[in-house]
Amino acid sequence: MNFNIGGMLASRADISPDLEAFIGEGDRYTWKEVNQRANQLTYFLKSQSILPGDRVALLGKNRHQWVTAFYAIAKADAVTVPLNWRLHSSELSYILNNSGAVCLIYDDEFSEVVETLRSTTSLRLFIRIRGEGSDIEFEEALREQPLEEPFYVSGGDDTTVIMYTSGTTGKPKGAMLTHNNMLFVTAGHCHTISWKYKDSFLSIAPLFHIGGLAPMLTNVHCGTAVVFLPDFDPVKVWDLIAQERITFMMTVPVMLVAMLRVPGIDKMDLSALEHIVCGGSIVPTSIFMDY
Repeated sequence: MNFNIGGMLASRADISPDLEAFIGEGDRYTWKEVNQRANQLTYFLKSQSILPGDRVALLGKNRHQWVTAFYAIAKADAVTVPLNWRLHSSELSYILNNSGAVCLIYDDEFSEVVETLRSTTSLRLFIRIRGEGSDIEFEEALREQPLEEPFYVSGGDDTTVIMYTSGTTGKPKGAMLTHNNMLFVTAGHCHTISWKYKDSFLSIAPLFHIGGLAPMLTNVHCGTAVVFLPDFDPVKVWDLIAQERITFMMTVPVMLVAMLRVPGIDKMDLSALEHIVCGGSIVPTSIFMDY
């Protein structure tokens, strides 16, 4: 049977049902609950005629609903198209039309740009994360849907994510990533970084970038809890590290520089923090020399 990344979440739920998994904005879910919520969204998507191979786009910040949807889409045998929320509506329209996306799951804070996308794309199903409006809300979509594992057939070398490039030499190109691609990246993480069972990971790198998305698979693979922070705030980052006993996180240099400028770090309980991975651009040597 082909490996489906949704099946990896189901396996983690079987192995560690009561272990805390997703934390953010007042919500706390175990692996069993996360998997059940993904299953419910899968059934809803299928009820709305989302078919195998259909493209489902995600426009949102780092929230547990985004990652839950990512796994639900895989279980529906569909394909996730992460959208960069920093892009202009015309750029988003190009990506949505180029990928052939039929469904959009979006943060309520982007409702204004979504109104534009309704008339410039072929999207036919909209799901809203939080807020009010005419589109079905995320939690409402889950309501009364089955909890049991759905039947899925995609996997292996089938496409599960289309990650669009920055388009520096023209229009963005859709890089097609398979279920196996996503599995192998978890192996790379596990064999190069100390990524452990019952660790706690702080998710602040944008999920529309592979550097933010790939860890979401490794966390499932390893049984690592994820604490989500939608907007980067260096003070809030340190507070969460102390409060949630974060063991590690991934950053880009500009984030780490801002964090190290926060006063009073030496007075905080950061004893759980083991390491911070930093990359994406040149990391200033002064960071290491000064600290």
